[in-house]
Amino acid sequence: TFRDELGRRSLLPWGAHIDTSRRLLGVRPGTILELLGFCDGDIVVAVAGIQVEDLGTLSALLAANRGAGALAVRVSRDGEEIDLVFRVVDRIP
Repeated sequence: TFRDELGRRSLLPWGAHIDTSRRLLGVRPGTILELLGFCDGDIVVAVAGIQVEDLGTLSALLAANRGAGALAVRVSRDGEEIDLVFRVVDRIP
């Protein structure tokens, strides 16, 4: 059912969802995720060089690297792994 499917996803703070297979869903043009280089359907493989196995690991790694200054996220896109590196700020000046 729709409710069951929704329960297997985690809402990201930027308006997209990530499902239990770590696949980004709902990345739309003009959103922060798209501007950072993410695409709809990307699978999150690693954050800051640490392998992401599940949503809990992903959430913990994103939280732990909140003030890191720069963050590298490796995604799998169309069978190819791509590193996206961006600056992390606590707030927009």
